[in-house]
Amino acid sequence: MWGSKKNVAVAGATTLISSDTVVVGDLRFSGNLDVEGLVQGNIVAHPDKEALLRIIGKGRVDGNVHYNLVEMAAGAEVNGSLMHMTDNGEHFNSSGYNPAQTGGKNDGDVAKVD
Repeated sequence: MWGSKKNVAVAGATTLISSDTVVVGDLRFSGNLDVEGLVQGNIVAHPDKEALLRIIGKGRVDGNVHYNLVEMAAGAEVNGSLMHMTDNGEHFNSSGYNPAQTGGKNDGDVAKVD
């Protein structure tokens, strides 16, 4: 994704949060979301539509990342847990299925991107 030679995108519009923009609150999206600025809140993809989040530049996430597929470039930083989800919203971790994390619901994690 970051610095990849492939042009990765999903169907739908692209929304850009530019480098001088600060968003305070939760974002819900589908399509493509490119974040160059700062988001203080949860970023949640619509569960029934394709979605691609790109954190551009000095990629840093402070909070947990729930994902189906993740690609990170050298230098990217995640300060929190990486939690794999299946297409139906079930969470998995390194030890396997985690029944306490089912349903794909937002559990209040705060992701800050800058």
